[in-house]
Amino acid sequence: MGYEGLSMWREYWNKPKEGYPSKAEQLEKEEWKRKGKLEDEKFIVSQVPKTQILVDVGCGSARFQPHLKDKTAWYIGCDFSREMLRLAKQKGDIDLVRCDAERLPFREFKGVAICIDVLRHLPSLKGYGVIRELLRTAEIIMFNITEADKAQLYGDKHHRNPNQIADHPFTLQEMRAVLTDCCKSRVLNYVRMPPQPPYKEWNRLLISVDKSTDK
Repeated sequence: MGYEGLSMWREYWNKPKEGYPSKAEQLEKEEWKRKGKLEDEKFIVSQVPKTQILVDVGCGSARFQPHLKDKTAWYIGCDFSREMLRLAKQKGDIDLVRCDAERLPFREFKGVAICIDVLRHLPSLKGYGVIRELLRTAEIIMFNITEADKAQLYGDKHHRNPNQIADHPFTLQEMRAVLTDCCKSRVLNYVRMPPQPPYKEWNRLLISVDKSTDK
């Protein structure tokens, strides 16, 4: 993501928010307990296949980890925010890695990598970079996007603040182009996520790619 982008987001999650010592803690204790967020979690977890290893890229405070215990024997959470990982550690004895989503410290493995509610925070080229890195490492990847009718491209640098890029949508054509560039397979599967408050107006897709089907 680059030093500029990492520094900006690190400061964003650490800032006080609505009476909480940090935005990260406000998300953990309030925002992610809203009904729409909880329904999202149930839906996403229901789509995750069982696997020996599951890497949660951009895990934040590891909000999915408690719901994935029946899906995987080894959960690994990745995030670049120390504050988010501090909150994640409160979930128990889980493996956590501080890293950039574009530079995951893993070799290719047979398992699943999920990346939820991350791409909508990124400029176009950074989003593409994260998808390429997911494809490099895991056999099966799952990520979600807000779908756009046409590409809304802007730069590879974080020249906007987090609030201005929090709702960046992508097109399926963009996703297919990245997939074609990275894999032999061109198969991209997706399901439409149920409309939930506060996302009723958003057309959200949960996308999955299984590299074991490469031909």
